Amino acid sequence: MNTPSDLSQLSPDQLRHLAATLMSQVEQQEQALAQSQKTLRHTEQVNQKLTYELALLKRHAFGKRSEQLNVLQISL
Repeated sequence: MNTPSDLSQLSPDQLRHLAATLMSQVEQQEQALAQSQKTLRHTEQVNQKLTYELALLKRHAFGKRSEQLNVLQISL
């Protein structure tokens, strides 16, 4: 929205309209910010879950237990 550089040139009705428009824009931005924060929290939770699962899989694949020899391997 284009606003005049001198607000004193606006009529009271124009000022009310401008204020309502600005308040509406602020509300829309707050809603967009809240949605972005919600999406970010969800993404962080998924990231933490996947990091934990990856750590478990690495521990299982490369942990001490995976390096033990069975009886057939010892006999070789």
